[in-house]
Amino acid sequence: MYLDYLLRLFAIAPVENPKIGLNLIPNETTTADNQKIQLLANNKFMKAIVQQLREEKNLTQTELAEKSGLSLRTVQRVEAGTIPKGFTLTALANALETATENLLPSKESTNLDRAKLINFSALLGLIIPFGGVIIPLILTYKTKDTRNKELGKCIVSLQMLLVAALSVSLIASPFLQKGLALQFPLFMLPLLLFICLKIALIIINGISLNKNNDLHKSLKINYL
Repeated sequence: MYLDYLLRLFAIAPVENPKIGLNLIPNETTTADNQKIQLLANNKFMKAIVQQLREEKNLTQTELAEKSGLSLRTVQRVEAGTIPKGFTLTALANALETATENLLPSKESTNLDRAKLINFSALLGLIIPFGGVIIPLILTYKTKDTRNKELGKCIVSLQMLLVAALSVSLIASPFLQKGLALQFPLFMLPLLLFICLKIALIIINGISLNKNNDLHKSLKINYL
């Protein structure tokens, strides 16, 4: 009952297999065609929109590269279908005098079940040492879809930061306890805070992925 509730909360559809029972991990082979179609659609979108905006400005690829401060090869890759991000996305948007959102495929067209699973799998860190980082990391790098992979990297980066903060706190706790002459085990405070914060972030991001197709809480710096 609790498992079904969690699956509904994170909008992860369980797959029934009469031979092995319940399989929580979606079979990527069954969605391979959808991912290929989505990738082709994204590639066509990038090729069409960037080239169209460039030609409207009467710019060649070389001139766009010079105006944006990017290399010619980068511009060619984007027009070939590579989705820009970070500095490349901002530079192209400024050079083409448009919003960055106009240079990105619609988020709603991408199936984010894989990202939801990666976020949900971070709960394994509560029962497996470093499982909240290792399992989501493995799932992320086995993901072929670009959008799901980027969201997975953000999720893993956030979990890495939480684990690092917990490790530092646990190392410092005995020294603080001795220095302050405290009787109760001080290490319990950061441990309980870590558990509460971890569960809260996973729930919040899970709901946000379900409703907004994006993470509610993520880091500006991606450690991966």
